[in-house]
Amino acid sequence: MSLQERKFKARLARIRIAKASSGAAFVSKKKAAEARIAALESGLQTDETWREEDIFELQHHHLLRCLEKTTVSK
Repeated sequence: MSLQERKFKARLARIRIAKASSGAAFVSKKKAAEARIAALESGLQTDETWREEDIFELQHHHLLRCLEKTTVSK
């Protein structure tokens, strides 16, 4: 195996690792946002306790969840 092929395989391995870790981070954030949305809907938390960027993030995850539901059901 040439040096160029080894470099290429090492690059692909780094890309796979980066994709896996970013995917895991996304899933983690998604689950946390869904838990916060559920707490809001059940009345356990109020809107006043969140900062502005938190609300934006919650709305973003809510829209993603709605999109996933409509995409899966059709």
